[in-house]
Amino acid sequence: MQYKYRLVKLFRYILHSAIFVAIFWNSNIIAQSKQEKIFPVSPPTIDPTYGMAKPAPKHSLELIAKWIWAAHTSDTQTIYVRKTFNLKMKPHSADLYVTADDRFAAWVNGHLIGVTTDTSGDLVWTHVQQFSINTYLQKGRNVISIRGVNKADAAGILAMLKVNGSVCLITDESWKVLDQPTHPELWNTITFNDFSWKNVTVIAPYGSGSWGDRLEDWPGKGIDQEYLAHIPISPKKVTVLSGKRQITGAETLAGRKNGHAVIYPGSEPDNTKHVLLFDFGQELSGRLQVCGTQGVNVIVTTGESVQECNHEEPSLDNHGPFSLTLHGTRLASTPYTAFRYAAIQYNGSTPLNITKVLCDFKYYPVQYKGSFNCSDSLLTRIWYTGAYTAHLCMQEDIWDAPKRDRGLWIGDMQVSGQTINVAFGDRFLMERSIERVRDQAQGGRPDTELPISEVNSIPGYSAAWFCILVDYYLHQGDKALLSRQHAKIISLLEYLKTDFDNNNLFNNPHKAWDYCDWSPDFIIDGPLTRATTDLYIILGVRQAIYLLDQLGDKTNSERFAQWESQLIQAARSNLYDAQIGSFSERLQENVMAILSDVAAQQQDSIIYSRIIKPGSPAWIVPKGTTLSDSEVMSPYYGYFVLSAMDKLHEYQDALNLLRNYWGDMLSRGTSAWWEMFDPSWPRDFNWVIDRLNYVSLSHGWSSGPTSFLTEHILGVRPTSAGYDNVNIQPNLCDLKWMEGNIPTPHGIIYVKAFRQKSRLTVRVMLPAGIRAHIVLPGVSRDINRRGQYTVISKE
Repeated sequence: MQYKYRLVKLFRYILHSAIFVAIFWNSNIIAQSKQEKIFPVSPPTIDPTYGMAKPAPKHSLELIAKWIWAAHTSDTQTIYVRKTFNLKMKPHSADLYVTADDRFAAWVNGHLIGVTTDTSGDLVWTHVQQFSINTYLQKGRNVISIRGVNKADAAGILAMLKVNGSVCLITDESWKVLDQPTHPELWNTITFNDFSWKNVTVIAPYGSGSWGDRLEDWPGKGIDQEYLAHIPISPKKVTVLSGKRQITGAETLAGRKNGHAVIYPGSEPDNTKHVLLFDFGQELSGRLQVCGTQGVNVIVTTGESVQECNHEEPSLDNHGPFSLTLHGTRLASTPYTAFRYAAIQYNGSTPLNITKVLCDFKYYPVQYKGSFNCSDSLLTRIWYTGAYTAHLCMQEDIWDAPKRDRGLWIGDMQVSGQTINVAFGDRFLMERSIERVRDQAQGGRPDTELPISEVNSIPGYSAAWFCILVDYYLHQGDKALLSRQHAKIISLLEYLKTDFDNNNLFNNPHKAWDYCDWSPDFIIDGPLTRATTDLYIILGVRQAIYLLDQLGDKTNSERFAQWESQLIQAARSNLYDAQIGSFSERLQENVMAILSDVAAQQQDSIIYSRIIKPGSPAWIVPKGTTLSDSEVMSPYYGYFVLSAMDKLHEYQDALNLLRNYWGDMLSRGTSAWWEMFDPSWPRDFNWVIDRLNYVSLSHGWSSGPTSFLTEHILGVRPTSAGYDNVNIQPNLCDLKWMEGNIPTPHGIIYVKAFRQKSRLTVRVMLPAGIRAHIVLPGVSRDINRRGQYTVISKE
């Protein structure tokens, strides 16, 4: 009896299991128990930091001096600032570094220690003055007091105190200020009570604002932030370019940290140059370091190509030539830049022994949390090349490039920032850069007042700031960052309103650089730049309205939504050309019309076939165009073209564009994405440097394919803040399979899509806390639990 009971129980279990599986099979979703492979076996990245240990905790230097002033700035203004502090003992040494725009006088414990010595010209603030003040300091309570005088325009005071060699005090928001022409008695002494004084206003951190990094003799200038790291990289190849008979052991300097190369001058004519060329095999961000005979001088150049190494004229991009004095076993270094090649030239008369040549590779520590792999190895390489390019640009801030301009440009970051989101999931440097670039535009004014300029002084880049803030919020869900930017979102929108005339058309009244793209007619002010900027701002305003909605600011959201509607109506009435069925004959304006929704839905297909589709007349370089003006678009604008293709669901054309444009660039030997490119260029790699010497060969704004492949081909994108909700809609096109990891605040999402006969199969590994909406042909499913799932399309 017991035996029969067990059989019946087993039968019921099998029956229920079969019914359960059948139900889920018919609904095209099956929970998976098999562990999926997370990373490609051998990702095709050349990033020397790939797979290294977890990055160090990110934090900025704790003591970064800030330019300070009163809450309001005016011409012929005098203010008084002071800061009290305690010392455990009287110091052995103490140095105070001070500068001000325009003039200062400084006191320590009531003793006048110095004033601005050069009062002529508008750039006296670039000369930092150093005062030894240890004789005026004492154990216990001390006070530093500074009087600042502003003649006109920008104003600020910057100071740093070093005690016994360490930073003890800097100008920051804790200082007190009195904004009036005269001062009370004993205001600069320890006994004075400054309780009624207000806290100063921070204008900008050192290195930013209207002063930038132009100070002379500022302590620590050029020193890394603590969140950056270094690794030594040896050259892969060494070639003797000149004086071969007098050089031995050059090959020992390749592929190792120590070697022994000797140059024996003397038997050749006196004017013979002895030149060694070092090839590091790929684009690197860093500086060249050399060890060799003590006291010998060599001439060093670096470059992104061999030709750039051979340039004898001084470079604006820290490539040299530099005269280095070698220090024996200690490393002599060039300034930081980006390069692949380095040349060392020796013209001396005594033997030179070189024992070490390295690239001091400077980088921001990240993990490759994201990945992408597919049946087309070219597309996989394109994904990783974009990730590496963006990583090279992650330095003190997220720069446009490690070579030039080495600056924080938000238009560049709109593209590279999305690459960073899907490849690394970084937060610290993203937030730092987003906030710093906006603060620079504010110029020290209260957040509720209009900024002093557009973001980066480019109207379209103000729109880019809104766009990247939305994208970052969707990926990381940082509501605190939005809250900190609330007032600045509104004040920037109000400033943008001043860019438009009474007909709601952008007319550039501030005479700003309304740059759109490095392509003829889109570089300087003109009809095409104004129209394209107009459309870009409409897109940015829509993103800003979304941010206001997320902040619960219904009043301002509705107010600016009304303005957006007026802008769209004006653009449709004035920018669209019904005779040609598009907004112009060029890519840039029409792409932005699609993205901003100014182009009506019935116009989209016509605009795409006439203008945007690769192979259309807009992609053909006109006959007679010079090679240096042949760029139909830059790789930067290629990101927007890809975005328009996504919006119009032209995914196969997008994949072909990736292969024919970025793939063409790869075929020319690059290891990072170039700032500019056009397939019509000659295939001679060095032509880029010789004919277009402004081009950087590792530029973050060209990395758009990385985020596009993850979010629009693999099809995984957040639809609410912090990936709480995610849409998964793979577009396999002509690929056989693809897979990837997507970093989120909840953990890694893994997705694999492949064809099984005539059906599309998608496997998903979902962390807890995410609600996924999976869309396949004929099927859509919602999943809100952690697990592994398979969804199969209908035939």
